[in-house]
Amino acid sequence: MPRKSSESKRLSDLEDAFTEIQEDVAEIKKILKKSTKPKPSKPKPSKSKSSKPAKIEKCEDVSQVEKFTVSELKEYIKKKKIDVKKISEKHKEDFVKIVWKHLKNSGDSSGSESESGSDSSGSDSDSGSSGSESD
Repeated sequence: MPRKSSESKRLSDLEDAFTEIQEDVAEIKKILKKSTKPKPSKPKPSKSKSSKPAKIEKCEDVSQVEKFTVSELKEYIKKKKIDVKKISEKHKEDFVKIVWKHLKNSGDSSGSESESGSDSSGSDSDSGSSGSESD
């Protein structure tokens, strides 16, 4: 019979050890929850000027217009019937200037000019356009 008592003692010791391990695990989980709590971070600066809007019409800055592909810019120019015949080399920068100028002129009744500086591409001609570009 000494075997049963030693086995029961051993079983009791194992149960006690298991209970202690469970308590330790619970404590560790509490510590981890406290340490992994998201710290209040500084508000990140708004990237509204650098993010791509859903539509070209929603652009508020020339940097947003630059996010669109050449084909999207061409499609917008075609849809708005903007005259681009006088542009000899049609690069993305030229399309961006044209679209941005059109957006600024159609959005502002004050007639503000494009922020692009010089228009060496010849895009400031309004002959043959829909009349939305007026200098």
